[in-house]
Amino acid sequence: WFHGLLSRQEAELLLRDSVEGSYLVRISESNNKDYSLSLSDSGYLHIKIIISCDDMFILGQFSQPFVSVASIIEFFASNKLPIKGTRHILLSHPI
Repeated sequence: WFHGLLSRQEAELLLRDSVEGSYLVRISESNNKDYSLSLSDSGYLHIKIIISCDDMFILGQFSQPFVSVASIIEFFASNKLPIKGTRHILLSHPI
């Protein structure tokens, strides 16, 4: 599910025919020290994962801090995403 350097458009192409809850993680285009979670909902969502000053990972603006990107994926595979604009979906299908 981690694709490294991948543009937003390339991520959408990979997610194009996928089911709701399909996702991948890529290096952020705007800051190569951060990541983006790209997922399929009724369209596509791209949510930034930032690394805080204490080396914790935060999804979007409102998630709790996590010790790794993998722990974010694991948590939101069984807990609905609390992101505004989503229908509170789970990360269910890695791409």
